[in-house]
Amino acid sequence: MGRLLGQVRHGYCKTCPLGYILSNGVAGVIFNDNTKIVQYYDDTLFFYITRHSKDSEEISNVYNFHNYPEELRKKVTLMTIFKSYLEKGGKETEIVGHKKKLVYVRRWRRTNHSVFFELSNGVVQATFEDKTGIIIDKENKMVSYYNKKREFISYDLATAIDSENPEMIKRLLYTKKVLTKHSEKNAKVPLTEEKPATPPKADPQ
Repeated sequence: MGRLLGQVRHGYCKTCPLGYILSNGVAGVIFNDNTKIVQYYDDTLFFYITRHSKDSEEISNVYNFHNYPEELRKKVTLMTIFKSYLEKGGKETEIVGHKKKLVYVRRWRRTNHSVFFELSNGVVQATFEDKTGIIIDKENKMVSYYNKKREFISYDLATAIDSENPEMIKRLLYTKKVLTKHSEKNAKVPLTEEKPATPPKADPQ
């Protein structure tokens, strides 16, 4: 499981969208209407991702920054503002990604003690107020923990709870509790089982 440094801005205002940058060059914004803009690696294209309903798959359309629908202008402008801010510093955290395919933040939520991120590759991460974090990769059956110094250690998901790291165990149990609560509340669409948007093969001019 590769590790990519990402910068994520998240305010305490519930009406604020979330902007982020991953270290593989992908930047994105999740808007309040659950639409998303994800900038492609070469800075010329972006994906606009929508969903017809909560239970439906995400739909992705790709546009050129010099040629896109007028109704997206406000969102594209906000996207560039977020990216400019984050490139200058912003609030930093660790986000998991993969350089061989487009990986983006599909959903996020805030709890009293942490911020949860779900990536399009199924990885779930909880970043805590003390700058520690838990990353769960179900596909590779791994869980990673990083401390305040950004020192990473990974465990087998099945046996992580039996480790001798009490700080990791405490955060892992909290993360599982939040994920279980969410899955029970949204049984039809569990947190980590939605299908990510499929980027179009065509490269628009």
